[in-house]
Amino acid sequence: MPAEQRAPLFEGIVRHVRDVITVVGADGVVLFVNDATTALGHRREEATGQEALSWVHPDDRALCLEQRSWLLGEPGRTSVTVLRVRQGDGSWRHVQTHGVNLLEDPDVRGLLYVTRDVEDRARAETILMHALGAQSVVAGLGLRALRSNDVDDVLREGLERAASVLGVPYVTLLLLDADDRLRVRSQVGPDPLPAEHGWPLGGGTQAAVTLAQQHPTVAEHLGLEERFAATAEQTARGIVAGVDVVLEGTGGPIGVLGAHATSPRQFSPVDVQFLQGVANVLAGTLQRAEREREALVQALHDPLTGLPTRSLLADRLQHALSRIHRSGGQVAVLLVDLDRFKAVNDSWGHAAGDELLRTIGPRLQACARASDTVARYGGDEFVVLCEEDVTHVGVARVAAAIRRACVEPVALSSGETVMVSASVGIAWSVEEGADAAALLSAADAAMYLDKRYGLG
Repeated sequence: MPAEQRAPLFEGIVRHVRDVITVVGADGVVLFVNDATTALGHRREEATGQEALSWVHPDDRALCLEQRSWLLGEPGRTSVTVLRVRQGDGSWRHVQTHGVNLLEDPDVRGLLYVTRDVEDRARAETILMHALGAQSVVAGLGLRALRSNDVDDVLREGLERAASVLGVPYVTLLLLDADDRLRVRSQVGPDPLPAEHGWPLGGGTQAAVTLAQQHPTVAEHLGLEERFAATAEQTARGIVAGVDVVLEGTGGPIGVLGAHATSPRQFSPVDVQFLQGVANVLAGTLQRAEREREALVQALHDPLTGLPTRSLLADRLQHALSRIHRSGGQVAVLLVDLDRFKAVNDSWGHAAGDELLRTIGPRLQACARASDTVARYGGDEFVVLCEEDVTHVGVARVAAAIRRACVEPVALSSGETVMVSASVGIAWSVEEGADAAALLSAADAAMYLDKRYGLG
């Protein structure tokens, strides 16, 4: 219906309404729009006579047709729809459209739509849903980390979830080594870098730069993509954008978690917050594993000498015997007992005896070969397990070195100097069989013969 034939009252009202007022015929052609359509970048005269669906985003057209069909089903029906419409510059904005069937109204004779821009609201809702979803992922990962003892599995899952939520092909976990150099701990993505691959400090995004600058606070190194400078490895993989955050440990930064894209993109504060949440979970997992490892090391090593304990020796001996049972070879066990150790305790006290053991322990370790295990067996007894390149000549050399090391004087902190010696008993698996208890018993018997008759 041409505008000049419409009721003056209707025209007067809609002229001053800020929302976009549209009248669409039953065939979907725009019959009328008010001046507010210029807010979307369209001129009134261009919009009139067009197919209304041409304004709607292709992905929302099915919904638009469904709502139109609903309205046409009965006079007076109403609907509310949120969809995307094309602006004059070709971009898309979310709008909320209230529709009513006024085909039988003599002043309208069409489907009346009142449309309001809700882009800001839609964007806020999208950000909120993204943030809630990201928080849920972090919470789930945290529970997974608490329930699992497989550190590598938790790390891999964390990186995969981060890649999925952020929509990036690469997520990389870098850890600082003892020399404060970044090394790849794990990476997901096509052609991932191998573990322990070196990563230049200052390469990548701002977190790596910050770590190179004496580890300032986390707030200073939340990465911004405009600061991104791809490393050679990243360039080779087509990476052009990235963001990273620092893994914070109890004693300071321990590494970097980075997300990298192969197409230009912006990372929002919600993205950074999510990545930091994942980093916090992974940092906690790594630190817990390290604490457990340290506790295990302490439990299996003698606190006085730092040598493996009797229980760790038993485990290694059993593994060695199982191996030779399968593939042949032999092992040898040397049982070392310190002579005159009781006299040191009686004359200078147990503190002096402990000091003596602290000195002798490292000496024995220095006498053994890299493949040998030197353990404190109990009191003033030590055991050396030889399980590689076991020959009579090689084992005899170890025993001779032990004897020489033990007779060297030991200076106590009190100023006194004490001297002890060592009795050594050797047992061979080819003689005693693959039985740990029998092998140790034979070494003990040989040590007492050496102590009694000086057979060494």
